[in-house]
Amino acid sequence: MRVQASLLGTLCAPRPAAAVYLPASTGRNEITAVVQFSSPWANFSSGGCGTKYTCLLGVGGKGSVVANSAVELSSPAGSGTLFSVRIAVSGPGSVDVVLRDDPCNPYTQPWFMTVMADFTKPEGTLSVLSEPTLGNSTFVLAANFTEPVQPLRASDLTVSGATVRLVEQPTNSTARFLLDGWPGAVVTAQLASFGYTDFAGNPGVPSNQLSVTVPAPELPKLATGLGVATAASLGASTLSCMAGAFFTPGWTAMACGAGVLRSAGHLQVLGFTNAMSANMPAAYDVVSGTSSWALLQFAPDAATKFATGFSRAKDNTRALVPSPPPPLVRRAHARSH
Repeated sequence: MRVQASLLGTLCAPRPAAAVYLPASTGRNEITAVVQFSSPWANFSSGGCGTKYTCLLGVGGKGSVVANSAVELSSPAGSGTLFSVRIAVSGPGSVDVVLRDDPCNPYTQPWFMTVMADFTKPEGTLSVLSEPTLGNSTFVLAANFTEPVQPLRASDLTVSGATVRLVEQPTNSTARFLLDGWPGAVVTAQLASFGYTDFAGNPGVPSNQLSVTVPAPELPKLATGLGVATAASLGASTLSCMAGAFFTPGWTAMACGAGVLRSAGHLQVLGFTNAMSANMPAAYDVVSGTSSWALLQFAPDAATKFATGFSRAKDNTRALVPSPPPPLVRRAHARSH
């Protein structure tokens, strides 16, 4: 081969040094190859290289050169050193391109390139890595993609109720967004279509939409006020019941104690749920915590058991007492004269 090229080199003029530039991947049905020569080459610009420029390029796999598609890009125009050539892509897969060696120059060698054709749109999924708290309104969202995507920007995440402060991409298939939520707002976030693309240029599919509630700083104050108001109301009810027991015959103060404990039982239910609010919003944890005093941990078990038994005894006694008889009705009789 070298001997033949050497013999041809004595019969024809070597072509200028050439280079071909191609994208690494594509999501389109056609790609553009940029061909650059070190000096004008009349054989290429005059059509002497064939309609598909086979004297310079060889294309296989999922691609083929579009006939007579060369367009000069040289500046100034007519200098004949820079051209674009269109390559049609028939489907997903590899497009194999070779820059042929120069038969008139025994010191050249072919160069092989591969372009990956990818028509699959990437998909992204959002999840919450850290929730906002009452003391810190910032939180982190994670994004996972089905294939590598190009570098992301803050504007690629569509957000309401918060501001994107930072974007990190540990890998081409994962990302993290640091958001600063507005107190009391319900933040919505989504990766919209065309908000991200893969390396072939395919636009991404819209991701799932997340909703995150940012606690308001006024909530602890409101919750504290609610707890104080509840305790005050229960205390006022106790005093009112004791006063009624003092002035009403047949009603004892012990019954007031049982009634108050029974009322506190409803608050105890709310207080008990505070220990089970691990996956509940932060607002619920604050509000339910204000009722923890109703658990009566300071009262001995004997007192609560006695109050429960007394209350049940009152209910049973009330159920066994017969209803009073109906009042007597006097009838008037007419006298005869």
